[in-house]
Amino acid sequence: MFFDHSVLVTGASGFLGGVVMARLQSLGSRVVGTTHAFFPGRSDLVEVNLEDSDSLSRLNRWGPFDAVLHFAAVLPGRRGDLETLIANECMTYNLGKWTVEQKIGKFIYASGCNVYGLRADPCSEATVSQPHNFYAVSKLACENLLNVVVGETNTELCVLRISAPYGPNMVADTVVTLFLKRVSQGLPLELMGSGKRSQDFVYQEDVASAFVLALQRRATGLFNISSGRPVSMRELAETVLEVFGRPFAGNILNLGADPQEYYRGSFLTQAAVDSFGYEAKVGLKQGLRKTAEGLGLLKG
Repeated sequence: MFFDHSVLVTGASGFLGGVVMARLQSLGSRVVGTTHAFFPGRSDLVEVNLEDSDSLSRLNRWGPFDAVLHFAAVLPGRRGDLETLIANECMTYNLGKWTVEQKIGKFIYASGCNVYGLRADPCSEATVSQPHNFYAVSKLACENLLNVVVGETNTELCVLRISAPYGPNMVADTVVTLFLKRVSQGLPLELMGSGKRSQDFVYQEDVASAFVLALQRRATGLFNISSGRPVSMRELAETVLEVFGRPFAGNILNLGADPQEYYRGSFLTQAAVDSFGYEAKVGLKQGLRKTAEGLGLLKG
């Protein structure tokens, strides 16, 4: 499959931005990535402060672009809650305005299924959003902001809500990396409550496929991107142990009560299947093995 497009990817030095950028380059696209810092030897990366609207003018000489894929964001814990909210909205507003001014035909925003909040039932795109932290609030705010800035122009807008992405390119520690690291060190895995709280983990290459397909098929609108196979924290722990060939007995410890015991992270993807043929292909055990090998925790 060859995809001869010119694409701007923000947050290209981060987790998903970097993965999607690499996928597009492998398909023959001309890709320019923005970063918050200078990377020597990377002619395809441009240092741009998206919070400064004037800084975006640096990108003009790299165009023209057929599409913008927006991954850049201030992650939880990097700044205060209010600063995170303001910074993410500011970056998205500036980028959206610049995209429209440059008459770029496509804008795809990387949002998250965390905008639905902590629910016990499966969520479709029609489920009312109830974000439970400031980072999720910022994601939902950016979606609404883009609908105003981009939605009424000739730039096509697509929002992909991603559920718990993981893979060897992860930057921040998550329950997946923490579990993998503990087992690789011979330590038991610790579960809160009964371990029935669940989440839908989607492997990085499946996320990359979703963005490429949405771009190729000019998808517009809002779509969930998940594996479609949510697992409990106990199932996750048991699968990690299977990957390393470790027994369950003695390697899973139950700690105190889990305040999110009721949470069932389940996100329906039928809209993405129907619109642009999305399909998650990497199962949890395979993805965990790839992640462990990529992080140098397990030999191939």
